Amino acid sequence: MTYDSSFDSYFSMLSKCILIDSLRFWLKWIDSIIMNESNDIREIKNDARSFSQ
Repeated sequence: MTYDSSFDSYFSMLSKCILIDSLRFWLKWIDSIIMNESNDIREIKNDARSFSQ
């Protein structure tokens, strides 16, 4: 019985670690997308400025 409970706690700890890692991965991914989009917007603004001049 003690083996089962320790295994359960280990498994829950492992799943939490996996969940946190996946969350970090998604946050980095979303952050990179947002940064890329803001860079694209800056480039579009610069293109518009050079076009208007």
